Amino acid sequence: MEAAGKPSRICVVCQKDLSYDAAFCPNCGHNYGGPTGSETSRKMGSLLPVIGGLAILVAGLMHIANSVVTICTGGTYYDADETNAYNLVMIHSVVYMIAGLIAVVGGLRATRRKDLAFSLASGFCAFVVIGLAISGIPSLFYASYLALAGVILVAMAQEEFDS
Repeated sequence: MEAAGKPSRICVVCQKDLSYDAAFCPNCGHNYGGPTGSETSRKMGSLLPVIGGLAILVAGLMHIANSVVTICTGGTYYDADETNAYNLVMIHSVVYMIAGLIAVVGGLRATRRKDLAFSLASGFCAFVVIGLAISGIPSLFYASYLALAGVILVAMAQEEFDS
């Protein structure tokens, strides 16, 4: 059947005329190849990588903030009066700042569902500071476990990531 030069067809369910390129019958709603609700929701994905990525990002920001405070105060929070102790604290602060920057970038990539391996690795960069957290620095303790939670959430959503 053709109406006004455009090809048409008859719905297999309700027997009404519809456009040949229609994804759904306007009368009964029968699907002719358009995305279903479950396919649409699967494309959108869950919030797991977004929440996990934000957790990794926040953990990275906490590490950066702690490193900046440590460097700006000259390590006085750690009682680093001796030269060797001072140097060690400054080196650790720079390393933790770099780990925090990597975590921020990886957290942002995780929220966009890009590069699963880098997102997970960046979360581990933020988690690795747990050694200092155990030694008595509460902000690093919380940031490390926040990063671990982010890694778990991102890993749970691994099928949603682009290759």
